[in-house]
Amino acid sequence: MSTIRVRLRAGVVAYPWSFLLAAVLLAGGIGLFGINSLLACVGLAAAAAFALAILPIRPLARNVAISIGTILACLAVAEMALYAAKGSHTGDASAVVRHDPAPMFLPAPLVGWLPQASTTVRALSRQGDRTIYDALYTIDADRRRVVPASNPDGEVVIFLGDSFVFGDGVNDDETLPQQVALATGGRFRIVNFGVSGHSASQALTRLENGAVDAAIAGGKVRQVFLWFDDDHLLRDGGDYAHFGHWRLMAQYELTPGGLRIAGPAGAVRDGRSWIVRRTMSAVLRSEIAFIARRVLRVSRQLALAEALLSQIRRTVRERYGCDLVVLYWSNDRLFYHDRVAAMIARTGSTMLAIQPLFAQAGLAFEDFLIPGDGHGGGRFHRFVGEELALRFLRR
Repeated sequence: MSTIRVRLRAGVVAYPWSFLLAAVLLAGGIGLFGINSLLACVGLAAAAAFALAILPIRPLARNVAISIGTILACLAVAEMALYAAKGSHTGDASAVVRHDPAPMFLPAPLVGWLPQASTTVRALSRQGDRTIYDALYTIDADRRRVVPASNPDGEVVIFLGDSFVFGDGVNDDETLPQQVALATGGRFRIVNFGVSGHSASQALTRLENGAVDAAIAGGKVRQVFLWFDDDHLLRDGGDYAHFGHWRLMAQYELTPGGLRIAGPAGAVRDGRSWIVRRTMSAVLRSEIAFIARRVLRVSRQLALAEALLSQIRRTVRERYGCDLVVLYWSNDRLFYHDRVAAMIARTGSTMLAIQPLFAQAGLAFEDFLIPGDGHGGGRFHRFVGEELALRFLRR
C-alpha cells in the first residue's frame, strides 16, 4: 500500500495537470451521475481540487487547483443560498391543493391529461391552517369546464390555454371565459378549452385531433383566444417529460420540413441516452442550472414556440376564418418578456399583454391575484374579460 501511495504521489508531482483534470472530472461525475445532483457535482469537484492543491506540486498547478476549487465552492455556496432564499420566499409550508372527488385529472393520449367528465369538483388549497381558496369546478360531458352564461345559439368564441383559462381557484361564475360571456351580454357560445398545466402543444393537438371541431359543431367562430406564458416554453420543450401525465403529451419538434410529433414526451425522453437523462434530471433540480438553462436553451425554445403558434394561427384562419389573439402573461420583465413578445409578433398573431392593462388603468396588479397562490381571482378575470369584450367582441 505504501508503494502505491509513493507512486501515486510521484505521478501527481510529475503530471499535475492530468491528475487535476481527472480528479475534478471523476469527483464531479460521481456527484452528477451517481448522486444525481449538481450541488454534489460541484461540491465534490471542489473538494477534489483542494485535495490536490495540498500535495507538493508546482506552484502554478497549485494556484490553478485552488482557483478551480474556489470557483466550484462558490457555485456550491450560491446553489445552497438560492435554495435557502427560495424556501424563505415560499414559506415554511407550501400550499397543498386537494380535489374532491380525486383525481380531478385523468390521463389522455397526446394531450397528457383532461378533467374527469360530468362531475363537480371541490378544489381546496390550504397553506398550513390558512385557506388559500375553496372553489367548485363543474366539468361537462366533453371534459371541459362549463361557462354558465354561454349562449348555445350564438357565434363561437374559443379559449385555449392553461390554468388561467380553466380558472384555477375560482368558481364557475368567476372564470375568464364566463366573464367574457357576461361582458358581451350572453351573445356568444363560449367554449373553455383551458386545462391546468397545458400549453401551446396541447392547444395545437386539440385543434389537430378534431376536439375543437367537435365542440363547435359547425358553428361560426367569431374569435379564438390563446393564453401563453413564459413557462410554456419549458412545457413545450419537454422539461417536464420525466414525471406524471406530462409523459403522455405530444412532443413536437421542429424539423427542416416543419413541425412534427416525435412521440409522447416521456417516450422521447426515454429514448435519450442514460447520460443525457441523468444530466437533465440533475439540472431540473438545480436553482443555478435553472437560471443558466434559460440562457442556453431560450433560442431553441422560442423557435419551437414560434412554430407552434404559427401553426395554430394558420389552422384557425384556414378552418374558422378568424385570427388568433394571444394573451401573453409574463412575470419576468428582465429576460423573457421582450423575447417572447417579439416571437409572438413574428407569428403574425394579435398579442395582448396582460400585465400592462392594469398599469394603464392605474390599478395595483397584485391586488387582483389570489393571495398565496398567484392565479387571478374573480376581479382579475372580470377586468381582463371586459377588456377582451371591448377590444375584440363588440364590433
